[in-house]
Amino acid sequence: MITVDQIRFAYDGRITLDDISFRAEPGTTVGLIGPNGSGKSTVLRLMYRALRPAGGSVVIDATPVQQLRGRDLAGRLAVVAQEAPPDTPVTVTETVLLGRSPWVGAFQGYSRADRITAAAALARVGARELAERRFATLSGGERQRVLIARALAQQADHLLLDEPSNHLDIRYQHELLSLVRGLHTTTTIVVLHELNLAARYCDRLVLLDHGRVAAAGTVAEVLTPQVLEPVYQIQVHRSRAFGAVQLLFGPATAPDPATEPDAPVPEPTAGPAPDAAAGARSPETPAADHAAATPGHLPRHPVPSSADTRKAATR
Repeated sequence: MITVDQIRFAYDGRITLDDISFRAEPGTTVGLIGPNGSGKSTVLRLMYRALRPAGGSVVIDATPVQQLRGRDLAGRLAVVAQEAPPDTPVTVTETVLLGRSPWVGAFQGYSRADRITAAAALARVGARELAERRFATLSGGERQRVLIARALAQQADHLLLDEPSNHLDIRYQHELLSLVRGLHTTTTIVVLHELNLAARYCDRLVLLDHGRVAAAGTVAEVLTPQVLEPVYQIQVHRSRAFGAVQLLFGPATAPDPATEPDAPVPEPTAGPAPDAAAGARSPETPAADHAAATPGHLPRHPVPSSADTRKAATR
């Protein structure tokens, strides 16, 4: 369990987070959502001690994170941050093995069991074929999957992810978050911009706005037009698709899709035969008019024949 209790944070003397409180129960996935600049990533950085709060506390199970030593914290909490690691000349396998560091002694090398764990983590994120590649040569999406594999190899029972779906195509976004949702023994807090992904893969949501909690609760309680429209300043329409809440967005001046009539579907009209519609030339169609009769071409003036040219020259 992770408890965030009345966290405050100030930057250059200005309060940027104020009285942030929420709880992630064991085995659940909690999504942090909100507009850009609302404080989502700052909250996450406070949770893994990259920043020091001006007040309040973060507690893992019964222990404040400030009381955990570095190795102890790494054994309890895995993090996938937005900051990319440096482009060092290490392979993907070596990168993922770094997740095993909390479990390796100071003068020990990685064991066979560590390497099996790392290989299994790569397979879970669909990146087994990248094992021998240099990390620096990977695309953004490939790097993201490898960093998540490193967090899985760490085998901590608490997981923090900051925009893990960044750089991933649609398929891998869903596969990755489905994997995270399936970690039933892991307590997960994930920062997400895409609200429809949050709706599908989170158990509870915390909506931040200008450094404060605007709403917190289940997906059904938070993802409503009444809650979202004042925060995002955009029109929201809520429906369901594929067994989950689905949101549509539009400008405040756009008609509500719930009341807007569907555009009429034109009745099919009689047209040319399939060969003519495809631009086929019939025996009755002169060659000069063929291009004008072919769909997708602009009409052209008839090309004068050589006989017409000679007549014009003798006038």
